[in-house]
Amino acid sequence: MNLLEINNIAVAEWRSAMLEAFQKGRKKGYVVTHVGVSGTEGKSFLFKPLHGVFGDEHLFIAPAKGNFPLMGPPSLDKARAALLDDWRFNEDILSYNLQLLWYEGAPLVIARPQNEHSGHLRYAKDDPVFITTLEADLLSAKKNVKDGDVSMMLKRLRVFRFVTPLANVDDTLVACPHCFAKFLLFGPETGMTPRGGGGSPKRSAEATTRTPLAVGWTVEEVVAFLHDIELGHLEEKIRESAVDGKLLASLDVDTLVECLEIKKLQALKIIQRLP
Repeated sequence: MNLLEINNIAVAEWRSAMLEAFQKGRKKGYVVTHVGVSGTEGKSFLFKPLHGVFGDEHLFIAPAKGNFPLMGPPSLDKARAALLDDWRFNEDILSYNLQLLWYEGAPLVIARPQNEHSGHLRYAKDDPVFITTLEADLLSAKKNVKDGDVSMMLKRLRVFRFVTPLANVDDTLVACPHCFAKFLLFGPETGMTPRGGGGSPKRSAEATTRTPLAVGWTVEEVVAFLHDIELGHLEEKIRESAVDGKLLASLDVDTLVECLEIKKLQALKIIQRLP
């Protein structure tokens, strides 16, 4: 994670922002955005694994100029995530107001060619959006939009500022999607090693052992814990099954997903937040 460290970006903060982006989708304040000063900081490299995680058929890439910029391929409505690499926040491709709607999670209209489709498409999915841009491009958008709109845009973004230029940037280097996923799910001990850059990362014995929840927790304390981490809707299932701390600590991700009928990231959140 040297790219983060040399830019004084806390690894834990970036990892948390990425997890929240996947969990919450496109919502105000959860669009992870890498802002570079010079353009040679390697800020795009950290998003390269998204191609392998989603597959190019499910990753919407920054649109080009045209009448139907959100039609892809893949079209925005068919994708599962969006990567706007080297993005410009002006209105050359998408109107500024449309961008504001997109990044805050509001429904928006996707224009489609009428000779191929019947009417335009109302897009309301919550697929996450990831952006890289130059600081100058983000701030210069103020010249093309109404005063105050830039500050409105910034409220929608989770900005990480990259300020340290790299002497040599290898554009052919491909980050390992598997390592990327392990890093997000299990922490920095796993690393995020590029392919050909030293092999698969190894975890220490300590890193592979999850600290169990205090075995003395009662069902009531488990319920309180879930409310604290914003998963209070599981209270009924916990009470029905009389899940105490000892039982909860013994469950792995797959078991939590199956038994509590929750998403995998929610199960990971439970495990990672256990004291």
